[in-house]
Amino acid sequence: VTPLTALADLAIVKTASVEQVGAGGGFDWVLDVENLGPAPAVDVVVGDLVPAAVTVTGVSSTFFSCSNVGNDVTCTRPSMAVGASGTITISVIVPTDSAGGVVDNLGRVEASTPDPNLDNNSDDASVVIVAQIPPTSVAPTIPATGSNSTEPVLKTALVLLMLGGLGLIAARRRRPDEVKPTV
Repeated sequence: VTPLTALADLAIVKTASVEQVGAGGGFDWVLDVENLGPAPAVDVVVGDLVPAAVTVTGVSSTFFSCSNVGNDVTCTRPSMAVGASGTITISVIVPTDSAGGVVDNLGRVEASTPDPNLDNNSDDASVVIVAQIPPTSVAPTIPATGSNSTEPVLKTALVLLMLGGLGLIAARRRRPDEVKPTV
């Protein structure tokens, strides 16, 4: 009689919290792992080598025990019951000097227990990184030597004041035919 080998079909689904991010921005990669059975999985390991185009700033999970060395993330669990699932969140930041482009990230899950379906043991997600557009620099205009850039403004202001004053004088002036006789 041949003993039956326990099988555990582990599955992973990877998503990103954004579709697009600008240089200097941050986002999360989210990995959802589930044991589809028919047996418990033993020595479960989730691995994710995050691309160098971003920097890992944190890894968290309430189900797995996680750590990272640089961008190399590893999460473990001694066993996973049939139907059990857990989520891992990997927070990253994009360098401010990023050239932009598409960053594709692959996560994978495995265990000591044989897996009958290896097709669902890895998944990837992509994020578009938009490079910052450098600010345009406008050279200040410096007046030619010997000129005074405020001179035209002062001349215009003086002419306007003079015209306004003349208008007032003309308006207040009475014509002889407008003078009322005194009685």
